[in-house]
Parts: sequence; structure tokens; C-alpha cells
Amino acid sequence: MLAEVNVRLGRVLRANPLVEVPGDVVLIARVMGLLSGLGRSLDSETDLMDAVLPYLEEESAAPTPTT
Repeated sequence: MLAEVNVRLGRVLRANPLVEVPGDVVLIARVMGLLSGLGRSLDSETDLMDAVLPYLEEESAAPTPTT
């Protein structure tokens, strides 16, 4: 799943170079990729996306503060 997201993001950026991806998103994607690769090299049966998705869903459901 993570590889699919990476491929899609690459296509979008190549198709439209004016799209700016926030630095935080790039760093999170990099960390997720590194952790996923580390888990595979250690022959882990844990799916990183299954472990992280509940936290992402919880965070996205939280109300956004207004300024």
C-alpha cells in the first residue's frame, strides 16, 4: 500500500511540477518508507500501515483549531 501511494505521488509531481508538497509530508513519507523497509528486512509480519492508520484516522477526525 505504501509503495502504491509513493508511485501515485510521484506521478502527480511529474505531471504537475507546480504542486508543492509540504516539508512535513515529505518527511513523514520518508520515515514511513524507511520503517517499512526496515520491517521487511527484519522479516516482520507487522504491516506498518495497519499499525498507523488508526492514529491517522483519529487525528483527521479531530476538530481543526481556527485562528
